[in-house]
Amino acid sequence: MSNEERWGKLLEPCKCEARYTIEPHGEGYALYYGRCGHRHGYNLVNMVEPAFNFEPKHIEKMINLGQEVYEHVSKMYTGKPLGGHEAE
Repeated sequence: MSNEERWGKLLEPCKCEARYTIEPHGEGYALYYGRCGHRHGYNLVNMVEPAFNFEPKHIEKMINLGQEVYEHVSKMYTGKPLGGHEAE
């Protein structure tokens, strides 16, 4: 694969699923929307000094489940998703 082809793949529109993720960031964690291997996504919240029982994967699961329910219900009533923005 040539360098031009690699750059083309890197810069092509993202086909990844837009989800919420919690990842280490600085001395704490950050809540991202639309982050994947080739897109930064939106940094929505910085969390510093989380509680001793902080479970990022559980929180991600609950937030993403809520988003799925919201999208499903909005499609039922309007036939299309309501609002929102795709991550750059």
